[in-house]
Amino acid sequence: MQGTIKREKDENCVPVVLGIMKVNKDFVCAMSGSQDVLVSWLDELVKMVLDYGLHSQAGVASVIAGKNCFLN
Repeated sequence: MQGTIKREKDENCVPVVLGIMKVNKDFVCAMSGSQDVLVSWLDELVKMVLDYGLHSQAGVASVIAGKNCFLN
């Protein structure tokens, strides 16, 4: 798996950590105020994709930047 973590500030200048990971042919992303929480959330999302077929289920999706993104 490949991933990227970025540190930025939100509209109120509060530091946030953004993470995106490629899982097989899909991507999962999350945002948090701390890297420890972010890593935990990304771990759970990866587990839901790999163990529970999260992206294989029909659900609500939007096209963002030319990619079909599940909103869950």
